[in-house]
Amino acid sequence: MKNLKHPNIVLLLGVFFSVTNGAKNIVMELCSASLSVFSKKESSRSLSMAEIAYIMQGLHQGLDYLHSNNIIHRFGKIVLQAQRHFL
Repeated sequence: MKNLKHPNIVLLLGVFFSVTNGAKNIVMELCSASLSVFSKKESSRSLSMAEIAYIMQGLHQGLDYLHSNNIIHRFGKIVLQAQRHFL
């Protein structure tokens, strides 16, 4: 997965296990914003259909890229959160 590069996919930098408790740790690129941060900033207004379409297009492009590399993502949770926050 470290070789996957797409503008709509967060880059995986590495995975390591804690020696003390065996926890799995994932190191990912730093993102300047997230969907949850965006939704809190924009909670005072509804998104336009054009904004929703733009967000969903980016999600679709990222998922299509993952699927073309035989990777499945838990996308359903994202859709449910987006509907609760934006629709």
